[in-house]
Amino acid sequence: MNGHQKSTKFSIICISILIILALAITGTSATTATNTSTTFDLIDVSSNQKKQVTLTAMLDDQGDPPRLLPMLFQPALEELRARHPDIEIQLDFRPIPYLNLYSQFLATMSNQTPVDIMTVDRISLGEFVEKGFLTDLTDYAKKWGRQKDWYTANWDGGIYNDRVYGIWTVADVRGIWYWKDLLNEAHIHADLLKAWDGYISSAKELNKY
Repeated sequence: MNGHQKSTKFSIICISILIILALAITGTSATTATNTSTTFDLIDVSSNQKKQVTLTAMLDDQGDPPRLLPMLFQPALEELRARHPDIEIQLDFRPIPYLNLYSQFLATMSNQTPVDIMTVDRISLGEFVEKGFLTDLTDYAKKWGRQKDWYTANWDGGIYNDRVYGIWTVADVRGIWYWKDLLNEAHIHADLLKAWDGYISSAKELNKY
């Protein structure tokens, strides 16, 4: 990967983190405004006092938590603070080992503790949507207009029932190693391995040899 590609990938990561933070700020600010409006006549609020907003992030620690925050969040936080100088924005960053993410998130939701940003494994997306844990980001994503900056497979990973519930900030690359001579002997074209149906049928055919 050349320098331009690395720069572009990091920019996309920062931009996606920024939009996620901005969406979280919008939701948190709306909640705060609603809560304070009921007690406004009881509180003397200085016009110079900044509104305080804390965003909670539960993320896969990537096995290296000290480096994750500066790499992914710091540039986005600085940009967000520059855009909202009237708000004091803090981040409650909670790196969690990948294997504990599912149980930790369910426990947090059962305690009705709000989480603004979290790592959701693709296999759990539908379950969390059905349980009402995730916010529908479809309208925000359309307004943002950055869908084409993602590979189709990565963008689709955040969609459930044709609605956007997540935006990937990082992605991995996966591949399959195979023996050409075995596929040739079984008269199987390698392209069949790209889809599950083809992979399964090819495996059954290969087992005959």
